[in-house]
Amino acid sequence: INNSYKKNGDSWAKELISKVNPNAVIYDWTNPVKFPYGSVTKICKANKIPIIAFPHGMHTNTPDTDPRGMNSLIKKKIIDWTDKGLNFDYFISHGKNETSIRKQLGVDPSTLVELGSLRFSKEWIVKKKKIDHLMSYNDNLCNGIKLVLFLTKIDYNTNEISLLNLIKAILGNKDICLVIKPQTRSMGTTFLRGFVDKVDIAYNTPSTVLSKWCDIAIVWGSSIGIQ
Repeated sequence: INNSYKKNGDSWAKELISKVNPNAVIYDWTNPVKFPYGSVTKICKANKIPIIAFPHGMHTNTPDTDPRGMNSLIKKKIIDWTDKGLNFDYFISHGKNETSIRKQLGVDPSTLVELGSLRFSKEWIVKKKKIDHLMSYNDNLCNGIKLVLFLTKIDYNTNEISLLNLIKAILGNKDICLVIKPQTRSMGTTFLRGFVDKVDIAYNTPSTVLSKWCDIAIVWGSSIGIQ
């Protein structure tokens, strides 16, 4: 599919925008330049259609938390998007902390709009419960304390060494049955390769289902802790 899109250039995006004729395009928190979103961004900019960055969870870290030095890289990207005229027209912010972080990363304050997070709205929570009600998690081999470790992406200000030390410490306690829940959005787990035969890495089980199943949850830098 990707090769087909690339061969046709931006024609598919032109056709899409022409057919839908939107007043605005909302991006579910992604890079406005990378493929295939960049094609849509170009067409929207050419037709003065605003593009809006829509957040996933919430920032639980403060603006000065940056152990992996990612903030400077993100800032360079945002400056590059702006220089090319391909940056978002508006950034939806969860609140004051998110706004502060975005400003430090070089986002134009006039484009930041604080609306909260849809993930925590009552309407969505009710719908999500109905969906998750149909699912369950069972680990018949677990006879001890059921512990779920909820992770955020390593790139998101994670101290990898501290995280691995935590996992080793938990596995050293034979009374604990550990399940690791990676971040839902395509989180790489190669750093966990030394533990795959010792723990269940629950890629496809919803976090809400695991929350009900476990006795203890440890949240590593993810807004799932609030959820």
